[in-house]
Amino acid sequence: NLESLQGLGLRNNQLTTLPEWIGNLTSLQTLQLRENQLTTLPGSIDNLKSLEELDLEGNPLNQELKKIVKMANGDIQFILRKLREIFEKERLEVEKEEMEKRIKERDQLLKS
Repeated sequence: NLESLQGLGLRNNQLTTLPEWIGNLTSLQTLQLRENQLTTLPGSIDNLKSLEELDLEGNPLNQELKKIVKMANGDIQFILRKLREIFEKERLEVEKEEMEKRIKERDQLLKS
């Protein structure tokens, strides 16, 4: 079963995204993503609490992710914590935009 998988090598596959289900691989200790086309990682990546090695070398990471990887100095859990913060912030921004949209719609209905 995939939940017990400890290592996953996906080098040189021209991947542009990772599926959200990657976060279900909770026993994963090593994730090799070298030389793909990844610019970011899915929000579920922060579920990988056992992850000890994350190889992102050779990917065109977005600036924010590059900065996090550089600051982490090899601390994978630091990277995951920072990504969790980013994903939470993005989720809150989406919720705020949705709420503002619904308020405008309600106001339009009330004016009618």
